[in-house]
Amino acid sequence: MISRITLLATAACLILSHGAQAQSVPCDQAQTQTDMNICADLDYKKADKRLNNAYKALMGSIDGEVKQLTREAQRAWITFRDKECLAQAGGERSQTSGSMWPLLYSSCLAELTNQRAEQLEQRER
Repeated sequence: MISRITLLATAACLILSHGAQAQSVPCDQAQTQTDMNICADLDYKKADKRLNNAYKALMGSIDGEVKQLTREAQRAWITFRDKECLAQAGGERSQTSGSMWPLLYSSCLAELTNQRAEQLEQRER
């Protein structure tokens, strides 16, 4: 029992230390698949923040039917983006093998999310 707990604790420490080490690598120097996957996820999170800011700004500047249509369009776009990126990445992760899946999926999310943010920013101007 004690050796099982020790083994689990050691595994958890290794996983955590590897994650911290991977995050400290500058993304322009990422060489391992893990680092590239982490950097692609960070790119997506940055794009998502940009999209949320653009959406909030736009929604604050419109009202009535246009606001409702924009809300519906955004929800439909999110569904489209998620399905499109699954298709580009080769399907659900459980159906695909390989460590590149997170990179493919996150890169697609980042690209489409940045495109949508640009669209919303253009509408606000």
